[in-house]
Amino acid sequence: MKEKFTKVTNIVLGLIKSKEFQKFFVIGISTFILDFTLLQIFLRAFNIPPEDHARETVANIGSSLIAIAVNYILQRSWAFQSKNKDIVRESGKFFLVQGLNLVLFQTLLFSAVNYLLTPGISKVIVTGIQIAFSFVMYKFFVFKTKVTTSEEIQETVAGGMV
Repeated sequence: MKEKFTKVTNIVLGLIKSKEFQKFFVIGISTFILDFTLLQIFLRAFNIPPEDHARETVANIGSSLIAIAVNYILQRSWAFQSKNKDIVRESGKFFLVQGLNLVLFQTLLFSAVNYLLTPGISKVIVTGIQIAFSFVMYKFFVFKTKVTTSEEIQETVAGGMV
C-alpha cells in the first residue's frame, strides 16, 4: 500500500514540477485576471448597478466566455503545444471539461460549505482539486495526441519530459 502511495505521489509531484503544468498554471492565473478585468469593464461600460443581477450575470457570462476562449487558445498553443488538426473535436473536449468543472466543482463546493467547512477553506480546497482535475483532463484527454499508458506517464514524469 505504501509503495503505491509513493508511486502515485511521485507521479503527481512530477506532473506539478513539469513545464506543462507551470505554463498551464500561468495561463489559468492570466485568464482569471482577464475574466475579472473584463467583468469590471463591462459593468462600468454598460453602467450596470450592483442591484441589477440579471445584467451582472450577462456581463459575467460574457467575460467568462471570452476568458475561456483565450484559455483554450493559450493552453493549445503554449502549454500543451497541440498539433491536432481536428480543432472542432479538440475544442469540444475542452468545453466539455469546462462544463464538467462547472457542475462537479460547484456541487463539491456546495457540499463542502453546507456540510463540512467554512466557505473560504472550502473554496481553497475545491479550487486545488479543480486545478489538478483540469490539468489531468487537458493533458490526457483534451490535448492528448496518442493513447497514453500508465507506464508512459511514469517514464515521462521520471524523465522530466512533461
